[in-house]
Amino acid sequence: MQLSFRLKEQLFHELAQLAQGGFSFLGALEVMGRNPASRLGRAARQIQANWQSSISGALISSGFPSRDAYVVEVGEKSGRLEEVFRELSVHYAELDAARRMLVMRSAYPVVVFHASVILLSIPSAIMAGNWAHYLATVIPTLAALYLVVGGIWLAWKPLRRALASTPSAAAAFQGIPFLGRGFLTWSAWSYASIASISIRAGGGFLEAFSAAGQACGNAILASASERAIHRVASGTAHLGEAFASERGFPEELVRAIETGEAAGKLDEELSRASIRFQKSAFDQLNLISSWTPRVFYAFVVVFVGWQIIQMANELGGSFGAVLEN
Repeated sequence: MQLSFRLKEQLFHELAQLAQGGFSFLGALEVMGRNPASRLGRAARQIQANWQSSISGALISSGFPSRDAYVVEVGEKSGRLEEVFRELSVHYAELDAARRMLVMRSAYPVVVFHASVILLSIPSAIMAGNWAHYLATVIPTLAALYLVVGGIWLAWKPLRRALASTPSAAAAFQGIPFLGRGFLTWSAWSYASIASISIRAGGGFLEAFSAAGQACGNAILASASERAIHRVASGTAHLGEAFASERGFPEELVRAIETGEAAGKLDEELSRASIRFQKSAFDQLNLISSWTPRVFYAFVVVFVGWQIIQMANELGGSFGAVLEN
C-alpha cells in the first residue's frame, strides 16, 4: 500500500506514541488497525500481516523504502524504536510540507492555462462556423500537457532505480545543471541522516555508512561508500582518510566525518551535516516551486499569443473575402 507523506508522518507519530506507552510493535499495529474504514488502519493491518521475523522486513514488504526499514531495524536492535519513529515522523512532516507548497504554487497557473485553452478557443470556433474546429484546438493542446506530465510521472520510478543502482546514470544526471546539484544535495542529506540516526541508535560505524550508501538513492555515493568502508575494514586507512580519498562525496560530508572521528562525536557532526543538507535541499525545492508557476504562465502567454495571431489571420481572411465579393 502506497501512503502519502502525511499518512506516513501520522503512522510513525502514532507508533512513537504507542511505543512510549509501552506497546510492542505488533501491539501498536493492532491498536492502529482497529478502524477498518481508516486508510492508516488498513496500512497497519497490512504491515502486521507481512510480519515474519523483523520490523524492517514487514515495512519493506508493505512498500516502505529501504531507508525507513534500515533505520527502524537499528532502532529495534538498540531498543530505541520510539526515538527512531519520532525522527521518521518529523522527516515525513517536512516532506509533506514541501510537497504541499509545490502543489499550491502550481495550482493557480494550471487552472489559468486550462481556462485560457478552453475559453480562447471559442471565438475561433465561432468564426470557423463549427465546433469540430474548437475540439481540434483544445484537445491536442491539453493532450500535449497531459502527455508531458504523464511521461514524467511514468519515467520517475525507473529513473530513481537507475540513479540508485547505476553509477554512470547517476553521474550523467548529476551533470545536468541545477537538477544534478539538487539530486546530490538530497542524496547527501539522506546519507548523512541515515548514518547519524543509525550511530545514535547504537549501530556500528561501518554498518551505518554501508546502509546509508545503499539507501541514499545515489549509486555514486553508494559505490564510493563501499570502497571507503573496505579500506577502513582492511586497516589501510582510518575513517576520515578513506572518505576524503573517494571522489563523489560533498566536501561538507567529508569534513563532518573527519571532524566527528577526531572529536569522537561522529553522530553529532553527521546530524549537523544532515540538517545543513536538508536546509539546502528545501531551499532548492522552494526555488523549483517558485519557478514552476512561471513555466505554466509562459505556456499561457504562448498559447494566448498563438490564439490572437490565429484569430487575426482568420479575421483578415474573412474581411478579404467580403471585400472581394
